[in-house]
Amino acid sequence: MRRRRRKEEKRATKRVRAADVAAAVEGVAPRLRARLEELTLAIARDPKDCRLRDRRSLLLLETGDPLGALDDVRAWLELSPQDAAAHHRRGDVLLDQGDEAGAHDAYARAVALDPTGARYHVSLGRLRARMGDLRGGITSLDRAVGIDGEDAPDPTTLVSRARMRMSLGDGEGALEDLAAALGATDDSRVTGVVLMTRAELRARRKEYDAAVEDLTLALDGEPDRADLRTQRAVARRQRGDLLGARADLDRALALDPEHGPALLERGLLRRQAGDHSEARRDLVRAASVDPQLRVGSLVARAGSYREQGQLGEAAACLDEALVLAPDSAAALRERGLLRMTSGDPSGALSDFERAVTRDPDDFRSRIERGIARWRTGDRRGALSDLDRAVALGEGEAEAWVARASVRYEAGRLEEAAEDLDRAVSLDPQNSAALIGRAKVHRARDDLKRAQEDLDQAIAIDPESAEAYFVRGISREEDGDLEGALADFNAATERDPESSLALTARGRRLWAKGDVRSAASDLERAAHIAPFDPHPRAALGALCCETGDFTRAVVELTRVLELDPDDPVTLHRRAEALLELNELGHALDDLDRAIALAPDDLEARMLRAEVLFEDGHFVESLKDYTRIVDLDGQDAQARYGRGWTLLELGKADQALVDFEAVLERMPDDPRALVGRGWARFHNADLDGAIEDFTKAIAKDPYYAEAYVFRGRVHLELGAEEQARREFDAAISLDQDDPGAHGGRGFAYLQLGEPARALSDFSRAVALDPEDTDALVGRGEAYFELGDMESAAADFEAALALDPENAMGHVGRAGVFLFRGEPQRAVEACERALALDDQLGPAFLRRSQAHRALGNPVQADEDLERARELGVDLEED
Repeated sequence: MRRRRRKEEKRATKRVRAADVAAAVEGVAPRLRARLEELTLAIARDPKDCRLRDRRSLLLLETGDPLGALDDVRAWLELSPQDAAAHHRRGDVLLDQGDEAGAHDAYARAVALDPTGARYHVSLGRLRARMGDLRGGITSLDRAVGIDGEDAPDPTTLVSRARMRMSLGDGEGALEDLAAALGATDDSRVTGVVLMTRAELRARRKEYDAAVEDLTLALDGEPDRADLRTQRAVARRQRGDLLGARADLDRALALDPEHGPALLERGLLRRQAGDHSEARRDLVRAASVDPQLRVGSLVARAGSYREQGQLGEAAACLDEALVLAPDSAAALRERGLLRMTSGDPSGALSDFERAVTRDPDDFRSRIERGIARWRTGDRRGALSDLDRAVALGEGEAEAWVARASVRYEAGRLEEAAEDLDRAVSLDPQNSAALIGRAKVHRARDDLKRAQEDLDQAIAIDPESAEAYFVRGISREEDGDLEGALADFNAATERDPESSLALTARGRRLWAKGDVRSAASDLERAAHIAPFDPHPRAALGALCCETGDFTRAVVELTRVLELDPDDPVTLHRRAEALLELNELGHALDDLDRAIALAPDDLEARMLRAEVLFEDGHFVESLKDYTRIVDLDGQDAQARYGRGWTLLELGKADQALVDFEAVLERMPDDPRALVGRGWARFHNADLDGAIEDFTKAIAKDPYYAEAYVFRGRVHLELGAEEQARREFDAAISLDQDDPGAHGGRGFAYLQLGEPARALSDFSRAVALDPEDTDALVGRGEAYFELGDMESAAADFEAALALDPENAMGHVGRAGVFLFRGEPQRAVEACERALALDDQLGPAFLRRSQAHRALGNPVQADEDLERARELGVDLEED
């Protein structure tokens, strides 16, 4: 194996050097070039001097000529094949060329030839760690440290071992190594490296103050190092010192305007502060000056675009990132978040699956997959992922916060509280953990502790829009509406793109009556979060309240495109459709809402009312009965069912419902009117008048009570008293068709058909489908001798309601006038088939039989009419 590798190396030295290597050699400083020429001449004079080969190979390697270095090493090994230093140099050259396996063999050979050579163990240990064998790497470095002795350990070796221990989670061992390294050097550069490493470890342990302290010490020795300032900026940001972090990054970029990591970090900081435009500018520059940062820059820019609702731009960034790094867990995770935002949970879950597959130990990918599983209904899988995320990121507050959020949604408050307590203990400055814990406190009615957590979150991060938003919601629920609005304002100031804060502020402004500002906030929120149904749902509700029902339907339809199974929105759209007289579509929505939420009493109540108004009394009765079954104390349902039963001719049952309402609310005018009308149908006219009179006493402005009392007076033959009742009703409500229709009938019975015609016409104008008013107007036309108009009204009434018995009686009168007594008889028989106690029908049929020459039948019908109370004599 070794012999074959040597042959490959020889062939490599014979190849023509690449242009970039040649350019590197040409660019060597004159002093180094002179040194190379000097060594080359010396080797020419004494080609067997291994020390010369050693020096030149090192110089060639440093000046970017690994092939030349390899040529020297090969010659060196031919001269001294057991020289450990030659094998070590060969390992360096092979590693420079990317041949890790070959380098490993060379370093291992050097160690075997000279086990006391500390630097050989160091090189082998570092390569082992690089190849993933951390424990093997530590073993090699342990030997190196043992060779150096405790009194003179090499600080760079200790730093390398500390890093390996950090990777294995041995923080205490790493700290011991770093402390020893600091004690073993007075070189400011090495001290800076040690302090940087210790700061990195302390930041991982959430000891941000200590990390900042280490980096400050490092900067005291080397104040102009941009990388140190960038690392301190990261630590400052992590401890919540955003101003200090920004100052460090600005200084780092003043020292080195092309420092990619500083540009990347400043971009992330600006994104966190909501300054997305400047953030993306920094991220683009970071990628341009350091191509290794390109994927990270694209992923961060995608996140910025996503947060601003620019989903197309976000997708373009991620497409490019995944072309460059198809297996990037960060890019896959961000694309999953984008797909969640776009309303594609299945696609998001697929991306999170791939991210976890690429990096099974990435706890953040586990978190996102867990949340996606939760959103798609896989609760067991979600909790499994979040449990694993906590196991992988046990020391990361983020993992505990994520699991707590799902446990909170599942109603497992105790477990959520435990997770959040753990998160706060790991990172007392974690505002997300404090906000989450505040939510749990509120759910457990511990309002004081909730407020304390929210205040602390804001104190830690005064720029946290989420903290202000949640505190605003908390204040709103507690009734502190002005405080809530102030918090929502603060949230939108800190993050103008927060759709949640804009939606909440829009609702609050709406409640204050500032409809224009509310609509502006809700429209902005809907634009920012086009796949979040809540802003549009609120906007649709606002449009309903302001009377813009057409736009309300448009907005609510968009909500239902995002969430077709939202019964609340279906109910609300039905209300808007009813205002637009779209009865059929409204009923479709209500049917769907009730199918989704069978126990939703509000939707069922509205459907019952709509069905009642549309004349579907049997179906209406079913809905009212279902509500009463679910809630026997629902007075509105019993009231509605009572009127429905009256329409179905079940006055006794209706009376029971009205009595039930009055047991709970003895003075309710509406229930008194309902019971009065039920009593009227049961022929208890005195009881009916008593109820109507009580209703009027309780509410003198209740126009409908006067209308019903007027109808009873008509039935009693007190036409003048009836007219006065209808006059009173009209004075209270000039647009009540029932009042005008009732007065029309009073005028008919008082022998004033012209005045009756005026009232009936007004009633029909107010309600073109009022068949009783059409029949009454037909009677008025009939009395005035206008048979064509009378016939038209009777036909119109029967077209709307073929079962209007008085319409058939009126039509019979027209037939008699036209000399068609047989058709008059048929019309009367149709009326009597509908109501066999209808006196006017017997009277008209009596007249028709007499016209046909059937005196016996005429007399029988006339007598029956008199028995039923008709006091008119046959003409």
